[in-house]
Amino acid sequence: MAIKISEKSGASVVRLEGRLTEGGVKELGAALDGLASKKVGRIVLDCSTLENLSSPGCMVLMGAFQKVQGYGGSVAVAGANGSVRRVLGLVSLDRFLSCYDRIEDALVPGK
Repeated sequence: MAIKISEKSGASVVRLEGRLTEGGVKELGAALDGLASKKVGRIVLDCSTLENLSSPGCMVLMGAFQKVQGYGGSVAVAGANGSVRRVLGLVSLDRFLSCYDRIEDALVPGK
């Protein structure tokens, strides 16, 4: 699991690569907590190369959403493949997180 954070179009883009293992879940949680503590207004999770999303990973995403929403920010998911998108739907995270097919769409302010 690799996590890369960059800034694009006024958003913090968190690129998730590979399989989300137990260690990766902890690393992702720490990265998202760090962004939330800085009160980053827009976080976009680039899942275009993420192979799977586990239950603990879903819990981390929900926790990040709640923290960021608490100060008026937003969290979006972009580029999720079929299995990752399916998991987001099964646990109803797609009701809370805006989901986009392409990273470019998620980076449009106010979309």
